[in-house]
Order: sequence, then structure tokens, then C-alpha cells
Amino acid sequence: MSWMTNEIPTNCEHLGSHLQLSALIAFSSVVIVVDSNLSGDATFGQLSDYIAMVGMADIDPDGDYGDIPTILHLFNQSQTPAPPGLTTWDQAFLSAIYGTDQASSTQRSAIVSKIVQSFSH
Repeated sequence: MSWMTNEIPTNCEHLGSHLQLSALIAFSSVVIVVDSNLSGDATFGQLSDYIAMVGMADIDPDGDYGDIPTILHLFNQSQTPAPPGLTTWDQAFLSAIYGTDQASSTQRSAIVSKIVQSFSH
């Protein structure tokens, strides 16, 4: 099979290292469709905050979030009730994601550090 050059995914950046990522996955817009028949007892505020959290952070809505106080409990089957809106944890998480360098290979640990710092003040 012959391959055309434009069919092979290629990173043309020459500045890659183990410390800085040169190719990043990013999204510029998100479309979320809500079936109001399946929203249950969720309020408009809860739905809006849930959509913001899932859309802005590219989060798995079916993930297991344990006892973390988060709006992500809105549709899961856990015993943890959903809060009325974004919690301080949700706000700290979003702030940490958007306040860290996405190109850094240590972004995950930086996010954790920022969340911990936000609760220690």
C-alpha cells in the first residue's frame, strides 16, 4: 500500500524534549446535547455547572469520583449526593487546569499542587 505524505500523522516541531511537549491535543469548542427527559431532578443550575465541568475539563462523565465533593456526582449512581452547583473543589480543579502549562510534562503534578494550595489558604 502506498502512503501519501499527508496521510501519516507527523509532528513537525523540532523543539520536543522530555520536559516540554511540542504536540498537544486541544479543543477550541465543545457541543453538548442534553436530553431534558433524562435529566431527572437536576436543576438548570446543576445542569449548567455539570456541563461546564465536563466540557471545559474534558472529563469522563462516567468516572468514579469517590467521595470528592463535585458536581460530577449529578448523574452517577453513587451514594454521594450531587451538590447544588460547582463546589470549591470543582472551582479549584478548573482553576488548576487553566492555570498550569499544558505543554509541561509535569502538568498533572502541578494541578494537584495547585488544588492542595487552594485548600491550604
